[in-house]
Order: sequence, then C-alpha cells, then structure tokens
Amino acid sequence: MNGASRFPRLGRILAWLERWWPVSLAACLVLCELLSWAALKLALRKTSVDIFHEVACGNFKTNRKPQMLVLGSSPAMVEANQGRPFPVLLKARLQDAYDVQSMPMVWADSAVLAQEAENIVANCGWDLRYIIVYAGHQDYVNASSLAMPRAMHPRRLALDADRIATPLLRRSHALRLLALTVARLRGRRSAPARAGEPAPDPSSYDLDAVLQTYRRNLERIQRAAQRAHAQLVLVTLSLNARMLPKQRFYERQNRVLRELARRPGTRLVDFQAQIGRRIRSGEYSGRNDCEPYESRPGTGRCWDPYHMGVLGHELLADLLERVLRTPEGGTVERQR
Repeated sequence: MNGASRFPRLGRILAWLERWWPVSLAACLVLCELLSWAALKLALRKTSVDIFHEVACGNFKTNRKPQMLVLGSSPAMVEANQGRPFPVLLKARLQDAYDVQSMPMVWADSAVLAQEAENIVANCGWDLRYIIVYAGHQDYVNASSLAMPRAMHPRRLALDADRIATPLLRRSHALRLLALTVARLRGRRSAPARAGEPAPDPSSYDLDAVLQTYRRNLERIQRAAQRAHAQLVLVTLSLNARMLPKQRFYERQNRVLRELARRPGTRLVDFQAQIGRRIRSGEYSGRNDCEPYESRPGTGRCWDPYHMGVLGHELLADLLERVLRTPEGGTVERQR
C-alpha cells in the first residue's frame, strides 16, 4: 500500500501536481525568489561587522613594535604573480622599526575600510603610528555593478564567464543570494552595504553621490587616525588606462585625496603622478604590455585593470618607505 492510497488527500495533491506541474514549478520558483529577496534584503541591512568580518584583534599577530596599518581592497592586497603586494614588501623592509599590519580583503569599499579603522582604533589598543590607505576603485566598481549587491561584481564572481553570469545575476535574487553565500563560505572578505543602505539602482547610479560617500568615509578614517594619535598617509589611485580608457572617475577621487591630504596629520603619496611619469618616460617599455599593472599568471596577458603588477607594487613600496623614513614622516609625537 503506497502513501497515496493511505492518505487520500495526499494522493489528490500529487495527482494535481502531476497534471499541473508547470504551474507548480513556476509557483515554487516564485516562492524561492521571494524568500531569497527577503533574505538578501535582511543581509544588506546588517552591518559589515555583523555579517562578514567581525574585527577580532587577536587575529592579528602583533609584536612590541609600534603598529602601522595598511587599509585597502584587492588592488592593494593582491599581487597575482609573485604574491608580494606592497604591504608585504613594507612589512619586510620596515620590520626593524614597525609592526606592519594589513587585512587582506576583496570587494571592500571605503565604507568597509572606515569601519575597519574605527574598530581597530576603538578595540585593539595598539600603539598605532600610521594608517596607510590605498582605496577607492572598489567604490566605483561596486556602485556600477548591474543590479547586484555592493558585495558582488560579475567579473570577480564569474571570471571569464561574466557575459553569461551578469544577465542571470541581474534577474535572479536567488542566484545573487547563492553567489553571496558561496563567497562567504569560501572565506572571501566582502564589502556589503552599510546598515540600512539599499543595493544601488542598476539603471542610474549617481557618481556624484559615490564621490561624496567616498569623501565621508575617508574623513571617518581621518578621525579614527586622530583618535589614535596616528598619522594618515593617503595614496592616489592608478589603473591600467589601456584597458579602461574611458574610466576617469579615479581622477575625481584623486582630487579628493589631494584635498584631504592638506589637513593636519595627513600626508599624500602621489602614486598616480609617479607611475604616470615613468610610463611616459618609457621606463616600462620592453617589458610585457601590462607592466606596471597586473598580468594573468602564466600567460602575460593583461588581467585586472585596477590591480598592479610586480613593478607597480615595488614602486609604491619604494615611495611609501621614502615617506615613512623621512623626519617629517617619522614617528608622530604623542600628546595624550
């Protein structure tokens, strides 16, 4: 005796589902989309600290030297060919004087980094002397992603299959929630929206608003540095203009960085000016076509236009080391 004969009502339901299975499937898909939409909205209403990366000061292995904190997303923290981004180079070069700390993150915009700085200053009790910031590309990328949460971007999510993935992710809350969950389970540090902030409008994101938010977040980092009696070092942004000739938003961000660097307690490393001068002088000619930006490991083809290659990270480490070892860029006197 099967279940349907023992339970007549169940049998009628199964018969109806068998007859009207397209309607049943559509109803299930709609229900799944609605539940996913609700879960996604709930996730985006949580702060980044609640969901993605609670700052536990014990995760940092510190020593007795004064601390130097490097803040940035993957353009600062990733060097694909040798695994030696500029924070790693600085840690090796300055180990005699400073304990250089960084937190490798991807998809982290300035809001996440400001929260990171505030949490560390408030909770970790470090003898913090410098906060170095190379950040801003992710603000533009997250804002311009098509109908996706700020934590996601089709090129990072689907790699070379983004032409297929983008329309699917644009149309399905369930797929976006699944992608967000997969990214979380894989241990990637993501950059969700701030508390109560909705995902960006896919049709008309406002770059003026993105720039204003970027400025406010940098000012939050400035205030955190002041509370820690630390000096803030801002680094202007650079990208591979041969791959993105029409992306000029970073120039507006660089103007904000130069303006904020005029304030007391803040210094500027004009990385874009230095790297542009070297490109124009032909210093990188004769190398692969991507240097000083990132090339795909094993192929030499240009990869992420926002990422630096080996030579780019080495140049930035050189510029920062020069600033940090000069008298005016030395240890900040404490006035507790």
